[in-house]
Amino acid sequence: MTDDDDDIRAALALAHEPAPPFDETLGRRRRPARIAYAVVGVALAAAVGAAVVVWPASEPTAPPPPVALDLTSPELTKTSLVMPLDSLLDVPELATLGTLPQLGTGGLP
Repeated sequence: MTDDDDDIRAALALAHEPAPPFDETLGRRRRPARIAYAVVGVALAAAVGAAVVVWPASEPTAPPPPVALDLTSPELTKTSLVMPLDSLLDVPELATLGTLPQLGTGGLP
């Protein structure tokens, strides 16, 4: 190898440096646990929010009073169903066409 490789060798030697002893790592100052406090804060806020949403729904409510239905009313006896887009199926001037054209003779009867 040439002298140009000295910086590469130094970088590799630094990268392959042995780990420090375990006792030395215990003596180091710990980083502040800001992330842990943030996670606990978010979890606490979520728990409070869930409690606020669930609490009013958990109170027992009286069932609604029974409603008397008149089964003979015209609204309940109607059997035809009208869909909102049925008007698109209406053929204009369908009522004026009384008979079918005779295609074989080339005109109307």
